[in-house]
Amino acid sequence: MKIEKQIQLTTRKNQIGNLVDYRLQKIEVLAPNATRAEVHVRENVGKEPNNTSVNIELHLPNFVLFAEGFAEKPEKALTVAVDKLKQQLIKTKEKQAGR
Repeated sequence: MKIEKQIQLTTRKNQIGNLVDYRLQKIEVLAPNATRAEVHVRENVGKEPNNTSVNIELHLPNFVLFAEGFAEKPEKALTVAVDKLKQQLIKTKEKQAGR
């Protein structure tokens, strides 16, 4: 699976980039047929305490899944987004198994 990253942080870009790669390897186990993943990490979204956002777009053969996470730190926002994506993948697999 090809991973495209857009990380807009003032510090620790490489560290977060490595964490994105690590977390998406786990997603690849659940979705081996995924063709591409786009991850956008943005800092200072709004003026609220949870001002880091992570958006993940996972491209599968017949559809695309989206997940978004917000938190004070990029690591936590990534965890939230990955957990949401995992839930969607599990739900999708259950639906397909029921057909």
